[in-house]
Amino acid sequence: MVSATVAASSHLPADDTRADYPRVVAASYVLLVSGLGFVAAAIGAPALLTAFYDLVATPGTVTVMDAAARLGAALFGALTFGWGVTLHALGRGARMPRAVLQGAIAWFVVDSAASVLLGYAWNTVSNAGFLLIIGALLRTPRGGPR
Repeated sequence: MVSATVAASSHLPADDTRADYPRVVAASYVLLVSGLGFVAAAIGAPALLTAFYDLVATPGTVTVMDAAARLGAALFGALTFGWGVTLHALGRGARMPRAVLQGAIAWFVVDSAASVLLGYAWNTVSNAGFLLIIGALLRTPRGGPR
């Protein structure tokens, strides 16, 4: 158990324990792999996405794998990948703002690349706007802790 003094100085909750970190890193790998899997399937193997959606759909639901559905799956995968990067950084002991920024940058790169490859290049403009807002909110004040 981390003492309250150490937790306060390191911005960790008082009940945080470094023993939990390997489990967080392991969970991050599930998110990283599944996120990239959705992106890869959306770009290069839409039949896999159709099979997945057929598997999880309510009986009688017709699965239509059009360009918008492929983009949606890719964006879901990019968000999942970014979440995995954030958890991985936290599991490795990164401070929260740095971990969130790393995840946001990973999301931006994967989401923007998938958007371009799927023919939705203008989505990168909104992605850049979101990344700038996130970066500004997480900016470390001059002279503050990093």
